[in-house]
Amino acid sequence: MSATVTIGCKLPNGIFMQQGEARVRINGWNNNAIQGLTHGITYDVPADLWEAWSKEHAESKLLTNGLIFAEESSKKAEDKAKDMKDMKSGHEQLPQIKATEKAGILGKSDA
Repeated sequence: MSATVTIGCKLPNGIFMQQGEARVRINGWNNNAIQGLTHGITYDVPADLWEAWSKEHAESKLLTNGLIFAEESSKKAEDKAKDMKDMKSGHEQLPQIKATEKAGILGKSDA
């Protein structure tokens, strides 16, 4: 059995991580099954794929800003995602405008 890592990704839709023939879909926070995490978690990613991909993209803001990270265990990855929940990626949803505030923001309401 080969070594694997767990990857956290702060992007909403995740990414495809590819090196040669190896290709893995990395979950973004829209695909997150764990309530309260603001990162998507992808389990059992081959460690050699992560190592090669992260080396090739070492200068990428995805890595330098911590938008994608890998940990040896799922517990460590989930804990790190919880610790980084307030980190902003620039891809966050805009706040929803309440119906009572729409007239002041968007002009007169028809209602």
